[in-house]
Amino acid sequence: MTGPDANNSTDSLRTAIESVADQLCAAVDGNFDFRVKVTAPDQSIEKLQMLINFVLDAARRGIHEQQILNDELRVTMMQLEHSCKQAEAANQAKSDFLANMSHELRTPLTAILGFTDILNESAAAAQKEKLDIIHRNGTQLLSIIDDVLDLSSVESGDARMIVGDMEVVPLLMEISSGFSAAAQQKHIELSCYTRTPIPCTVSTDSLRVRQILTNLIGNAVKFTDRGWVRVEASFIAVPVNRMQIDVIDTGVGIDGNDNEQIFDPFSQADSSVTREFGGTGLGLTISRQFAQMLGGDVKLISAKRGMGSHFRLELPCFADENTQFVELEGVTNDDATDRPSATTSTSTNPIEALDILLVEDGIDNQRLIKHILTKHGANVTTADNGQLAIEAFAAAKSAGSPFKVVLMDMQMPVMDGYTATKNLRSMGIATPVIALTAHAMPGDREKCINAGCNDYATKPIKPKELIELIGTLAATNKATQTVANHV
Repeated sequence: MTGPDANNSTDSLRTAIESVADQLCAAVDGNFDFRVKVTAPDQSIEKLQMLINFVLDAARRGIHEQQILNDELRVTMMQLEHSCKQAEAANQAKSDFLANMSHELRTPLTAILGFTDILNESAAAAQKEKLDIIHRNGTQLLSIIDDVLDLSSVESGDARMIVGDMEVVPLLMEISSGFSAAAQQKHIELSCYTRTPIPCTVSTDSLRVRQILTNLIGNAVKFTDRGWVRVEASFIAVPVNRMQIDVIDTGVGIDGNDNEQIFDPFSQADSSVTREFGGTGLGLTISRQFAQMLGGDVKLISAKRGMGSHFRLELPCFADENTQFVELEGVTNDDATDRPSATTSTSTNPIEALDILLVEDGIDNQRLIKHILTKHGANVTTADNGQLAIEAFAAAKSAGSPFKVVLMDMQMPVMDGYTATKNLRSMGIATPVIALTAHAMPGDREKCINAGCNDYATKPIKPKELIELIGTLAATNKATQTVANHV
């Protein structure tokens, strides 16, 4: 086609294309809710129009489907957020419940165990046996409470590891000697030694390692009625540096089918074990989880019914040419008995004539703790709540005889220990404050320290440890004041 007709056709085609282009500009902003309409004699333009409209329809459907998906996703996210909040609330409720149960159970246990010890000091042989039964069962109940709290802290992610240098041999000897009396009573040998030279110190959480080894060695002694229990430590350099502590016994052993079940929560080898020996079945679960949090593991190496068991604690252990190594020759429970007790070697009384303010609302625990402190020579003043404690402290200070240490119960009516301690600190009082609390959940110690307490002791109290803590803080505070007075 030539001449005017060709020019007209070209102009029409150009006009049609420009019209298509103008209409498609609406899609630049993401608007696909229109159709291209072009009047042109050329069939190519009609096909282009159909193709464009087909694409627009597809885009429109895609956008609509995406909007539906976005709406569904938004609803799902809202549901997940709601579920997360519910889970967090439930977890917090569980933590609060366990904390309250810990407080409610530990508080009477403090009085039960404490007064049992006091009665045992002057009891006749026939009464001592009965008092020992009360104390043993109270201690077992406390152990169950601790196991449940430990498992809860691990499952909720609240368990914390505090890594520092741990001396291996003294720890092994201390834990083993703690079970020597039980081993002697059952006429079994309990020995502890190193199979290879081991590093003097290991970088780990000594408290958690102590819990693990106490459980493993305690189980071995508990489930062994004849033969022996051996604790063997060794250092393995290949393929990676690690410490191995093996606990081997000749006790009741485990059936082969129960090897993995024993690490499940609330599980033991079989129901007969629970009936005969008791326990919650949480010890090995907690031990393995703590070990894994420390980068190691607790493994059952071998076991056979009636032939004993072999457990192993593995811990990462760094060593190089500067590492000092140590060895421990075999120490048995007989040797531990021959060594003088650490509790009989005290030449001085760290709290003799020390003025102490005891703040405790529970009358039974107040009487118990006051008895323990006065027995060791301290001068004890009591207060039933935080408000009375502040008033007593102010009165003693005005009289020129301020208290040297404050033992502060944290859960009290009128004014709790947290508030009372903060008030004392706001008054510029730097006297050491030791928190006494039946709460033993993760974060409780930090809460007490943040309130201004210098240290923290859980109920039931351990008299020897509490007295040593009081003496240490009082001596440190006295030295600090002496230095300040000479500056």
